[in-house]
Amino acid sequence: MRIVKALQIVMTGVIGLVLLSPATGQSVNEEELDFRFWRDLEAGTAISAALLDFHKPSGKIKLYKKGGKTEVHDLKNFHEEDQTYVNEWQAFKEEMAAKEAAKIKAAQGPEKVATEISKAIEMRVSTSEEKGKTEREGSFKSYPVNHQILVQVATKRGAPQINKGQLFVTAFVGHETEHAQLKGKNSEPRPEHSDEKVFEEKQKAVAVERFSPGKVSDFKFELNTLSKKGEHAYKKGNKNREVDWEHEQKLIGVHARIMIDGKLASEIRFPEDLEKRVARYD
Repeated sequence: MRIVKALQIVMTGVIGLVLLSPATGQSVNEEELDFRFWRDLEAGTAISAALLDFHKPSGKIKLYKKGGKTEVHDLKNFHEEDQTYVNEWQAFKEEMAAKEAAKIKAAQGPEKVATEISKAIEMRVSTSEEKGKTEREGSFKSYPVNHQILVQVATKRGAPQINKGQLFVTAFVGHETEHAQLKGKNSEPRPEHSDEKVFEEKQKAVAVERFSPGKVSDFKFELNTLSKKGEHAYKKGNKNREVDWEHEQKLIGVHARIMIDGKLASEIRFPEDLEKRVARYD
């Protein structure tokens, strides 16, 4: 408790009898400081003073004596109990600073964080496809297509490092089914009907640990589609009919977005007219 109390006085100040240290110009409330005896083993003396500051890299401590005088000493020259006191004091100080930083970040809110990130990153999407071997199944032929989706996230130089986000990629696949009724072997086909629809391929997501400034990160995804075509014979009344049937699956486009703290930070649609292409299937 004494350590906590002493640090609170140094960090915030308490109204009371306040002196101005001639050495530092720092306002100090002597009535509230945690004065204690410090044992300098090298000098063989004891000092009545309160801890004002600790410079961790150099191992120097700043002590305040009643009346306003301050002194700087090497912590390593003091008793083990004094060193423990200082280390606990420093740990509490760092804990308080971390809490204060967390409060500031919370006050800014996810919206501000997402806005800053959207200015710092750029996204690019490209796709390629590879048609597989055609397979025959009865009167139908089918062929698989493997689609490669590449999402590149470029973080601008000088931007702060962005930690922990999620990249979501949604691929839109169009289903087009067409039928054409044939009157005879040598007759021209007459369109019977066409049925079109679209659906979102299951969303794929990856957790991103960090987006480092000046670095381009590649994220690769695969999507497989399957198309079929063939003829179908059936009897209607007392007449035999034949129908050409084709069901095509094709990649219409990709929507990629980055989420930070549950907020949208950046997004891209490929191609740019993706919404129009999807709308024609509604």
